[in-house]
Amino acid sequence: MKKVTPRNITSLIGGIIIIISVFLPILSRFTTYKGYNIIFHYWAVGIMYVDAKNGDNGTERGMELYPNVIGIGLIILLVVFGILIIIKGIEGKGSNMTIIFGIISIVSIASFTALMYFLLRFVLYNIGLGNITSSLMPSYGFYVGLIGGIIILIGGVILKKSTKVSTKKPREEKLEISKQSKSQRIETAICQKCGGTNRIDDNFCVECGSSMK
Repeated sequence: MKKVTPRNITSLIGGIIIIISVFLPILSRFTTYKGYNIIFHYWAVGIMYVDAKNGDNGTERGMELYPNVIGIGLIILLVVFGILIIIKGIEGKGSNMTIIFGIISIVSIASFTALMYFLLRFVLYNIGLGNITSSLMPSYGFYVGLIGGIIILIGGVILKKSTKVSTKKPREEKLEISKQSKSQRIETAICQKCGGTNRIDDNFCVECGSSMK
């Protein structure tokens, strides 16, 4: 079992948060329309939930599903990224991949939310509900997704730094051994008569007894 460290637990948390974000609404609007206080939530997959309170007819609630191909693709993408990040987090490796996944997740969530914001704004203005668009804003899924992506990036940077530290030590050890070997070679001398190896300060060869001077 691998040891839990800040580098892998950070990526692990980021991957889990990214997966959670796809089940939350990405856009919401809060407004008053025809005597109703309306709360509107929109999911990437295309689910729309409306909670209208205090109207002339009491309270009305509704949920409709309008499949969004781009949104479904985004959700699949984020879930796959989240699973891969969790795997990399458990393994404690793949720093470059973790950083790339974090960047892609942030860009994907931000760009899709912006796209849906302008599309919904355009539609609402064209059906004469401009006052509703003024309260349209990014919602829970957007912010949670961004937080997850940032945490994944942090985990990748931590992993990258820890990998550099772990690979630096063997190099330093090899360099030290090389220096020791070089020093050892300098301190030895070869007997001209028998070819035996002696210390440089030896007066006579340890093999044949010949003078080393």
